[in-house]
Amino acid sequence: MGGQTREHAILVKSLGVSQLIVAINKMDMISWSQSRFDHICQVLLPFLKQIGFKKDHVFFVPVSGFKGDNIVEPFENLVNWYTGNTLLLYLDNLEVPKRDISKPFRMPINDVFKGGMGGGILVDGRIESGSIQIGDSVCVRPVNELGVVKGILLFLKLAIGLGEADSAEWAMAGDHVNITLSGIDAEKLRYFVILIIALEICFVILKAWFLYLV
Repeated sequence: MGGQTREHAILVKSLGVSQLIVAINKMDMISWSQSRFDHICQVLLPFLKQIGFKKDHVFFVPVSGFKGDNIVEPFENLVNWYTGNTLLLYLDNLEVPKRDISKPFRMPINDVFKGGMGGGILVDGRIESGSIQIGDSVCVRPVNELGVVKGILLFLKLAIGLGEADSAEWAMAGDHVNITLSGIDAEKLRYFVILIIALEICFVILKAWFLYLV
């Protein structure tokens, strides 16, 4: 498979996608060859599993985008060897991902950039749980750098090719975001650090103080 196919797979996985439909297009140009379809599946599936996709969450479907075959309605030329669904049915049957917003805010930081809004720094990552909004006080663990959220950029539209990143007042679990932070020393930020709500540190300190008194 070409590099572009692999790059797209890595990109969607990095954005938190756990289910993948691989539409193998232009099958009409090779007379709906089963051997070619099987070869593509055999080459691509091990790579998809290697980057984190589960076999049961990857679906291969042969289609002809030009003629519209096997996209909405089953295509009669496939009944001899293809037993899967149409592209539309696969889309309809995808499980709606659950967003874990009831738990505390957690966001592993993937990258750090200078030149954010108001001279702050920009941190990139995917929110794993909870939610965040502009004005929240946050802490970078384990380096214990404290800062304030000054801006949030959501990357959903950019990731699916529908436009630029959107400025937002808040974001929640499952969102891929850039967050502008003020009051944090960028030199102390490294990979494998995580962003949390600063208030949680106060709760931990109070709990420890209470247990000490008891």
